[in-house]
This record gives sequence, structure tokens and C-alpha cells, in this order.
Amino acid sequence: MNEREILDAIGYNGEYNKEVKKNLKGLLKKYHPDHYKGSDDTFKLINKVKRELEAGKKPTIKPKVNKKKTYNNDDYLWYANQIDELTKKRNELLEKKEKKQKRLFSLQDEYKDIYDIDINNRNDENDNANSILVLQENRQVIYTLLYLLIVISLIFVFTKIYYPIIILVILIIIMIIKLVSLHKEIKSSIKVNEKAINKSKKSFEKISNINEEINDLYHEIWELDCEIGRLNTKINLYYNHIK
Repeated sequence: MNEREILDAIGYNGEYNKEVKKNLKGLLKKYHPDHYKGSDDTFKLINKVKRELEAGKKPTIKPKVNKKKTYNNDDYLWYANQIDELTKKRNELLEKKEKKQKRLFSLQDEYKDIYDIDINNRNDENDNANSILVLQENRQVIYTLLYLLIVISLIFVFTKIYYPIIILVILIIIMIIKLVSLHKEIKSSIKVNEKAINKSKKSFEKISNINEEINDLYHEIWELDCEIGRLNTKINLYYNHIK
């Protein structure tokens, strides 16, 4: 233990006060030769410091000097090589990140286009479904009217009133023709609706796949950012070593 360490241990800052005296007393007790941690040389040095302080002599306190670590040419070369390698790796990661970002922007545009198409397909699907419902309702009305006409015709046949039967038969034929036409129209509308449903399924699958790829790209870009951040930290650390 040297004089500087003793002054630090007793908290001396230029004044010989009660706190310093108390700390000196404790230090003398600790390093007394009779103590198991004692040291005769340290004890004598502490007494010397005490006498100087009591005599009013202020010891010269040399400030602590933080010696800057020096490096030889090999050290500089090693750090320079490390910086070059890390910078090269960082630039490769930046290029990889840029490619992934371009792919991400492209997928986002593609997602928007397919989403708009999907909305149109679903609107067409709903319109076709509504038109099919209207046609089916009309067909049901015609079925009901046809049933009534047949019943009325049979009544006239049994009552042997034949003149109105001709008109009723004409109406029945017209109703049958209308039913056939409605049936064809409904069948055609169902096929159109099936095509719209298939288009919606395909566009939904594309949207799901693109969305999944977009999420993967976001995660990959985040991982690249983390790795680039770690490399930047190392590069800055090595730069600080050779400054």
C-alpha cells in the first residue's frame, strides 16, 4: 500500500477533519502488526502520513493518470482488417436488405391489385346470387299461376263449359314457355356465379400466399436490421480502439 492509496482510503481531499482522523484510526488498527491482516511496513507508512497531517503538512496528491493504451503496428493492422471484414459483411447485408425491400414493395403493389380484383369478383358473385334469387321467385310465381290455371281448366272440363278452356290452354302454354325460359336463365346464372366463386377462391388463395410472404419478408428484414446494428457496434468499437 503506498501513500496515494492511504490518502484515498482515508478520504483525504486536502482537509484533515474528523472523518479523516476516524478513517486513519481504523486503518492503523487494520494494519497493526499484531492484527492478522497487519503489515509492519504499511503500518509505519500510515503513521508517517498521520504525523505529516497532524503537523499541518499537506501531502502532495498526484492525480491519477489514465494511461492511454498504445498499440503497435500489428494491433492497428488487426483492427483495420477486422473493420474491413465487418464493413464488407455489413455492405453485403445492406444489399440483401435492399433486395428484400424491393421484393416487399412489389408484393405490396401486387397484393393491392389482387385485392381490388377480389372485391370486384365478390361483388359480381353477390349480384349474380341476388339475380338468381329473383328468377327463382318469379319461377315460383309462375308455378303457382300454372297450377291455378290447370285447376280452373279441369273445373270447366267437368262442368262441360268448353269455350274458356281454349283461353286457359293458351295461357298454360305461355306459362310453360316462360318456365322453360326462366329455367334456362337460372341455369346460366348459376354457371356464371360458379365462375365468380372460383375466381374469388383463386384470388383469396393468392392474397393469402402473398400476405404470408410479406410477413416473412418483414421478419427477415428485421433480422437483417438487427445483424447490421450489431456489426455497426463492432465497427465503431474497433474504430475507437485505433483512434
